[in-house]
Order: sequence, then C-alpha cells, then structure tokens
Amino acid sequence: MKIDWWTLGLQAANFAVLVWLLRHFLYAPVRRVIAERRAEAEALQAEAAHAKAEAAAETQRLRDAQEALAAERQQVLDRAAAEAAEAARATAEAARAAAAQQLAKAQAAIAAERQGALASAGRDLAALAAGIAGRILEATAGKVAPGLFLDGLADTLAALPEQERLRLAADMARPGAVATVVTARPLAPEDRPVWSARLLPLLGGGGSLSFAEDSQLIGGVELRLAHSVLNFGWADRIAEAAEAMAQNDGD
Repeated sequence: MKIDWWTLGLQAANFAVLVWLLRHFLYAPVRRVIAERRAEAEALQAEAAHAKAEAAAETQRLRDAQEALAAERQQVLDRAAAEAAEAARATAEAARAAAAQQLAKAQAAIAAERQGALASAGRDLAALAAGIAGRILEATAGKVAPGLFLDGLADTLAALPEQERLRLAADMARPGAVATVVTARPLAPEDRPVWSARLLPLLGGGGSLSFAEDSQLIGGVELRLAHSVLNFGWADRIAEAAEAMAQNDGD
C-alpha cells in the first residue's frame, strides 16, 4: 500500500482548520449558552428557594399569629368565665346576706313580740296576784299577830350592813332620840314593851321607841328613825315579788 503523504498532510491541515473553526465558532458559543442557561437555572433555583423560604416564614408567622390569637381568645374566655363566676359568687353572697338579715330581723321581731307578750302576761299575772294578796291582807288585817311583824322587822335590822347599823346606833345615842314604830292597827299596851325590848338593842341600846298608827300600812310595819325609814310588810314583799315576776317574764 502506498501512502500519499502530501494528501495526508493536506487532510491533516484541513482537519486542524476544521477543529479550530468548530472550537472558535461553535464550541465556545455553545459553552457560553450552556453557562448562561446554567446560571439562569441556578438563579431560578435560588429565587425559588428564597421564595420557598419566604413562604415557609410567612406560613410560620401566620401559624404563630393564629396560635397567639387562639391563646388570647382562650385568655379572654377564661377571664370572662372567672368574672362570671366571681359575679355569681358575689350575687350569691349578697343574696345569702340579705336572706340572713331578713331572717335576723324576723327573729328579732318574733323575739320582741314574744318578750312583749310574756312581759305583759307577767305583769298582768303579777298584778292579779298582788291584788288577790292585798285583798287577803285587808281581810285578815285585824287577825294577824303583831309578833310576826316584830320578827320580820328585827330580822331586817339584823341584816343591815355593819356601817348602817353603826350609823343608826349613833343617831339613837343622841339625847332625846326616838324611833317610831308605825303599824296599821294600834299595838296592845302589853305588846309595846316587848317591841322595845326586842328592837332597841338592835339599834344600839340608846333612845326610846314610840308607837303610831297608819291605816295604809296593811300587812306591814315601819320603823321611822331620824334619817331613815325601815319597813317590813307583806304588802312590800308582794310588790317585790310582783316586780321580780314582771322582770323575769320580760327577760
């Protein structure tokens, strides 16, 4: 086989020119277009990633805002429920207080009415008892032994406080001192020394006794001294009992 080197050289030169032409006019523009397309694609990808990130951020912001709104709504509902419960409790407390006040007023009114009724009944009963006892005393005034009143008056003197007894003794120790025994009916002459012997020692032993009558002293006796009057009588005891009954019924 015979090789034509001249032809081979021309073909090699043509191939080199062809490669240079392709490289200069085709490969470089193609690479440039590819690079531009790649840059555009990367820019689009970056833009898409940025948009996606913004969308995710906006979604998270909206989610956070929704959660905050829900939490605020729940707080408002809880606060409203608490205020409603407090208002209901205050209303119930006010109602209970008003009911208790009304009940207390009603109980006080009932107690006052009952106390008034009892006091009135007690006074009526005491007055009735005093009236009956008074009539009995009037009917038996002339039949009661004087010694009963003497014993009562002597006991009254003996029960006086020591200071009071000393004061009475000082009064009776003065010259001409006289204590007067007053009864509803005159004492018999034979009874008067008995009264003097019984009462004067209790008055300190000085002075003397005189005797007088007062028809108002039914069922009783008075000892009138210079500065005081001592009395003992069933009428007084009946009055004291009537007053005590009225006070007890009032209480």
